[in-house]
Amino acid sequence: MTRRLRFAAALLMAATLAPTTWLGERPNLAHDDAVLRFERIAVPDSALGPFTVGGAWRITSPHFWFGSYSGLVVEDDGSLLAGSDRGWTLGFAPPDRPAIIPRFAPFLQQRKRRLVDLEALARDPEGGTVWAAYEYRNAIVRRTTDGTATPYYPPAMRRWPFNGGAEAMARLADGRFVVLAESASEAGEETHHRGLLFDGDPVEGAAAVPFAFAATDGYRPVDMALLPDGRVMVLLRRVEWRLPPGFTARLAIADPREIREGGVWRAETLATLTPPLPVDNYEGLAVESGEDGSLTLWLISDDNRMAIQRTLLMKLLWRP
Repeated sequence: MTRRLRFAAALLMAATLAPTTWLGERPNLAHDDAVLRFERIAVPDSALGPFTVGGAWRITSPHFWFGSYSGLVVEDDGSLLAGSDRGWTLGFAPPDRPAIIPRFAPFLQQRKRRLVDLEALARDPEGGTVWAAYEYRNAIVRRTTDGTATPYYPPAMRRWPFNGGAEAMARLADGRFVVLAESASEAGEETHHRGLLFDGDPVEGAAAVPFAFAATDGYRPVDMALLPDGRVMVLLRRVEWRLPPGFTARLAIADPREIREGGVWRAETLATLTPPLPVDNYEGLAVESGEDGSLTLWLISDDNRMAIQRTLLMKLLWRP
């Protein structure tokens, strides 16, 4: 979420809550205090478009660097790696799988070059390399399995808004990358978000084709994940401006083969997440393939470090 939206949401929340309760307070505990707690949330027994809800949990932790998750990928062992707005990652096992010790770490280790506002993660399933997109600086950082992290500021993203830049990113099977900006311009009933299709690794200086991504009804793209058939699943989020603010989300499919330079790329909506489903500020999406052809979608929410928001994890099952 952009800083402008966070600030506006904070003002609205502060108008209805005591000043000491709307900002989440966490003790500055040692970094090895890696404790996660999962509280299962009851969900209605109903279909969500083509998806089945496989579970939903609220995650809490006393760890100082917990929360504000905007990016998500699946690791080789089936664990999840979440990236936060503050530039830290959390490696953890979903609660319906064998537990592992949660791993908190900055994505970019070098203190002098630490970046914040990490909004998206992408991963090479073959080599394990992970890329992170940063909205505020419009940077992409590549981290290899030995921990070496290389930041890069693509020239094609240089003029993107610092307060609404790189928000969603996916690595395609052929090594190309798609990156979308959060900010948008009006185009009739649609909003058009800046997009780039890199013909290789952006950190290696790959050339980029500009295009626009179309969204409707006030939704903005916040994450993407590659599907086995080469298309991508796009997670879109809308802020409901009320007191206190609320959120809804959409899942849509788009085909990168339809991207044209200077053209408009559109997605097909499959489902909209609204109450009574547990809905919060979902910003992270990961897709996991099953041996039987089924897919598992994991969604994680950004709590903005506010006490009235939650870090939610939702599991959706899909057989395309």
